[in-house]
Amino acid sequence: MDGWVAVTHSDWFDFLAQLRQREEVNFWSPSDYYAFHGAPGSPFFFKLTSPRNAIGGFGYVASFSRLPEWLAWECFGEGNGAATFQDLKARLDRIRDRNRMQGAGGLSQIGCIILVQAVFFPRDQWIPQPADWAARNLRYKRYELTIGEGARIWRECQERTALAFPRDVMVVSEERERYGEPVLMRPRLGQGAFRVAVTMRTDGRVR
Repeated sequence: MDGWVAVTHSDWFDFLAQLRQREEVNFWSPSDYYAFHGAPGSPFFFKLTSPRNAIGGFGYVASFSRLPEWLAWECFGEGNGAATFQDLKARLDRIRDRNRMQGAGGLSQIGCIILVQAVFFPRDQWIPQPADWAARNLRYKRYELTIGEGARIWRECQERTALAFPRDVMVVSEERERYGEPVLMRPRLGQGAFRVAVTMRTDGRVR
């Protein structure tokens, strides 16, 4: 099974990490230009930027959509990693201005990777980032979770999750030795993800 490691904005992470569990979050991109094709149920790991250079938590992929900013806020609210819509909009504008970004549907739309059962580890439990992570990689990267760095990160995330949330958070593994071969989880959609699912066309755009 594959998982995804993604560069994570510090403000987004720090805001959401005030609660160590979130039913659903929106891992957004300020441009809707790139689509995300990870399989639903895949683990999605939060790679914190320098100088942290660590995996701070993870969630499970529910879906990808291109959404207007206002709809992303109505569906996920603080799950967008901001206290207010104005805060979210200001952060989007700063990132776009700094990187001169453009979007397929215009700059009022964002790319939304919707994640469920998100877990945020305290600082003393952060996991070292992949040893093969390229310093200039600013996007996400796919890892096989049964070998190499992918297997290490997945194992350590499971260990921390099992200790912190033994009953509340599903750890996706079979009991082969301590942790078995990973399997895809069937994501349980929260209210925001469900609303997106029923209001989007098959091409991922709003009706």
